[in-house]
Amino acid sequence: MALLGAGHLSDSGQEVGAHLRRLVPIASRLAVQPLRNAPAGPKDLRATRDMVQLTALVFLSQLLLFGGPSNIGDLRQQALAAEPSLLEEVAAIVRRDKGPPGDPKLDPEHFGSALCVLAAFLQSPEHRSWVTDTLVEALGPALRPGQSEVLYRRALYALRCLVSRKLGLVLHVRKLVDQGIVLRLLELSRDPLSPATHLVLDCLSALAFSVGEAFFGPAPPGFSMQEQPANPAVGRLPPVIQELVARLSPKAVEASPENACRVLNTLEGIALHIEVHGTAMTLAFIHADVPLVLVRAAERLDDSEEALAFFEGTKTGTASFNMLYSLECMIPSEPALRAMSLPWGLMASVDILQDVWMRKLRGKLLPRLRKFLFHPDLMTRSIMISVLGLLGCLETEPFSDEADRDQLASSPTNLRLLARLLDPNATTVITADRLSLTEGALFDEVFPVLGPKELRVCDGCGCHDHFRCVTKAAPLKLMTLAAGGGANGSEATDMANWGVRQLKQHLVSRGVDFSGCIEKEQLLATKVTSAQSLSFLAVSWLVECAKRPAAQALLAGSPAVATFLERALARGHPSVQARAVVCAERLSDSRRQVEAHFHKLVPIVSRLAAEPLRNTSVDPDGLRDVGYLLQLSALSFLGRLLLRSVGARGDLRQQALAAEPRLLDVAAAILRRDMGAPGVPVVHPEGFGGALWVLAACLEDPTHRSWVADVLVEALGAAMRPGQLEILCGKSLFAAKKLVSKELGLASHVRQLVDQGIVFRLLELTRNPVSFITTPALDLLSDLAFSVGDAFLATAPPCFSVQDQPADPAVGKLPPVIQELVARLSPQVIKASPENACLVLNTFQGIAWHIQGDSSATATALACVNADVLLVLVRAAKKLDDSREALAFKDETKLGTASINMLLSMDFIIPSAVSHHAMSLLKDLTASMDPPQDTWLCDLRGKLLPRLRKFLFHPDVMTRRVMISLLAVLGCLEMEPVSDEAGRDQLANSPTNLRLLARLLDPNAATVIFVDRLSLPEGTLFDEVFPVLGPAELRVCDGCGCHDHFRCVTKAAPLKLMVCNGCRQRRYCSPQCQKRHWKHHKACCKAQAAAAEAAAASG
Repeated sequence: MALLGAGHLSDSGQEVGAHLRRLVPIASRLAVQPLRNAPAGPKDLRATRDMVQLTALVFLSQLLLFGGPSNIGDLRQQALAAEPSLLEEVAAIVRRDKGPPGDPKLDPEHFGSALCVLAAFLQSPEHRSWVTDTLVEALGPALRPGQSEVLYRRALYALRCLVSRKLGLVLHVRKLVDQGIVLRLLELSRDPLSPATHLVLDCLSALAFSVGEAFFGPAPPGFSMQEQPANPAVGRLPPVIQELVARLSPKAVEASPENACRVLNTLEGIALHIEVHGTAMTLAFIHADVPLVLVRAAERLDDSEEALAFFEGTKTGTASFNMLYSLECMIPSEPALRAMSLPWGLMASVDILQDVWMRKLRGKLLPRLRKFLFHPDLMTRSIMISVLGLLGCLETEPFSDEADRDQLASSPTNLRLLARLLDPNATTVITADRLSLTEGALFDEVFPVLGPKELRVCDGCGCHDHFRCVTKAAPLKLMTLAAGGGANGSEATDMANWGVRQLKQHLVSRGVDFSGCIEKEQLLATKVTSAQSLSFLAVSWLVECAKRPAAQALLAGSPAVATFLERALARGHPSVQARAVVCAERLSDSRRQVEAHFHKLVPIVSRLAAEPLRNTSVDPDGLRDVGYLLQLSALSFLGRLLLRSVGARGDLRQQALAAEPRLLDVAAAILRRDMGAPGVPVVHPEGFGGALWVLAACLEDPTHRSWVADVLVEALGAAMRPGQLEILCGKSLFAAKKLVSKELGLASHVRQLVDQGIVFRLLELTRNPVSFITTPALDLLSDLAFSVGDAFLATAPPCFSVQDQPADPAVGKLPPVIQELVARLSPQVIKASPENACLVLNTFQGIAWHIQGDSSATATALACVNADVLLVLVRAAKKLDDSREALAFKDETKLGTASINMLLSMDFIIPSAVSHHAMSLLKDLTASMDPPQDTWLCDLRGKLLPRLRKFLFHPDVMTRRVMISLLAVLGCLEMEPVSDEAGRDQLANSPTNLRLLARLLDPNAATVIFVDRLSLPEGTLFDEVFPVLGPAELRVCDGCGCHDHFRCVTKAAPLKLMVCNGCRQRRYCSPQCQKRHWKHHKACCKAQAAAAEAAAASG
């Protein structure tokens, strides 16, 4: 009874009182010999013996685990000094009571207390090894299903001690993991009301940091998944991580912030081990929106007093820090992405993958992440800067050093500027020089507005009310002020009843002149409608203002206007709603990327698209025309938002379908109704195009993909037939580009489009270089060339007339599509639109790639060579690589340079042409038994080499590699050493040997240049007799090797070369270069001068 009372007293607080510690020696002796004070008759006291031993173990376990950090070591020594056999006795109890596998129940008090006593001695190095073995053997039975809550708690205390990183018992922890401890802990933590849940999550967190790779394994057959997320991409995640992500739902975070903090800490430990599993696993995390779940959880937890108390107690940082550290581990760096193996169909263009993928990620995270730059914790701000570098928003190099990151993290002014400059849709990187304001400096400039609720910072002094639970700051009330100062009300004011005057006053205060816009009186005189309300006039005034470019940009950037339109759509008469949707459509079309504050209109517009007259109950027939206009405008607005909102398309699509599940069925019905008969134009092209866009945007959803693709194929054939308006053709091209995307894998549907003659229809649409649909049509042709390149080699239908037929009769063997594309690369067309010419070159590359892989297409390859198509490609690439417009186009689309498209096309076509030509020679040889004279390849080299040589000096190393491969195919360079990628790379990275190779190339020579000839040490000067192909074709200094080719790419100044007076063949950039080169050139110069004099004398 005395031990029982001591046990209760020692359990009254986490740290045991000092006066109870003197009971440790006697309790240790009683734990081993419970009846040491009984004089006789021990059999009669057997029940009492068990009770004494049990209470002694309970008391010891509480003191040895919770006796205070500074006293546990002394208490351990006292216990063993009083009873040296204590540990052996406790281990014997554990081995005795654990029972066979499958035994449903263990004695919770005895067994659990023994486990805790053993766990307390893990701190003792002399006993650690065998105690750990005993614990690993016993924890499995203690945590199996069916045990009592008391035993679970004590076993979890012991497990928490065992998996501590300070002990370094990795091998023993690995044994526990092999027993399935991770999945068992997950099952135990499913009950949020259980008092053991927080202990379970603590153990999971410790395991994540020590053996995090165990969380990536598959689940056993008996493990049932809980709360499977709706996103299909989550299916790629390991089951343990799926479970943990489900524990961070808004409801779970609200129910228990402390447990959510533990889950967040666990995911941080798991994130440390992602790199071991490769970039593919990292992308699975991101595609499953795990970063977004972490950010949302951290937002809620950093405003929770319970979470703040938890982090102060555990010293594990803040929720924000755990979240940002996890993001830093999850987001792959650019080298990691480049290390991924990509199909050659993407031309190894990691930039394409990285740009689109990173834009989506930035669009999801940046609006929520910006505020963490204002976190009161310096370490959290510093790691936030590192995350921005990985996201491609901030220059990485200057902030790779911790001191530089801390310097920026300690500058509130520059952090405020950085937060306002962040734009998820921008392609530029914020440089360190831009963030060099003096502390306290005031600034103001145009920057993206991502919503006032997401960043509440005063633009004057920089105060904010984020993280108020941490900073204990009062709520901040921000005001919208009139120009020059003075209150003008808040943007949260109810604007449902605003009229023209109020709207105009609000917008004029933002600095734009509206003096030329239509006034209220004019609207009253011109608008005849039964809904002559103030709201209708205000919306109509907005529509008229949206026609003015200056006003359009301002209205599109105003969240107040979006709020006004939302109220008009929700409460207004159908006439008001129709005008509001038209206004929203025009404003969302003001920029390529739709402003984020227009996204909140998606649910109400989705409902109006399905049921346009939902707000009226009387005389719907009288409003039928208004309802029809409202429906078509709503579809057009929805299509634009769902297709063009980078980074938010998935969320918007879910919002639209959640608000109106019938949306897709309504859009499909409109398409079937309005597509009409062949030869008949579509009646309402705007609404038809909007319905196309809505369905195309939903192709990303696997649930609807198949039937939506069927409807689109049928509708696109009608939308792109002759006689339709250009506006409908333009919308159709965007929808078709989505359909043919390789990511969706709709090969059969793409083939149906091709069978309908889409390739030839696109060629017809591109014949007008001034039309705005020419560029998207060529872009779609380029995508089709890589996916169904055989369609470009087919014969033309009877209605298709070949344009710009070249005079050369050999061109008649070319397929009509290739003839058309060759015509698009004439000098006049390239000068008129370099961007379109770049798309044509990219299309040629796709066609050539198909020719290379199709043995039946070798005749087409030979026809391309004989028709001088390759010469046209070279000339086009030469013009385009010196064009600023083409360079800007390449930077935007990430399609590579014109040069690499041209060289890859030739690298694909020439081997097929050589193969077909060789077969023709073989047939001639069989017929005549006399070797024919083959001058075909020599003629080809004579045409191409003088123009190709300069591409050996291209600044892009990939272009130089392909050029080397092409020279081998042409028979100018030894094939075997450069067939290996390493051999090509070695030569491509040697400017000296490339310069020698360029000068040795001779189109008239039948000899092959051996790679051994190209082994000069870098920087070596050389001179010998080599062919001169004209100074205009190769402008390189023979001394230092400088040149002025590709100046638009290299930004180099024009180069003026001087000719050697002796031989008149060597050229130098300066007299100094000539002097350095003279000792190498002297003998050759005299020989060439003498030969020139002899030739002149004989002539």
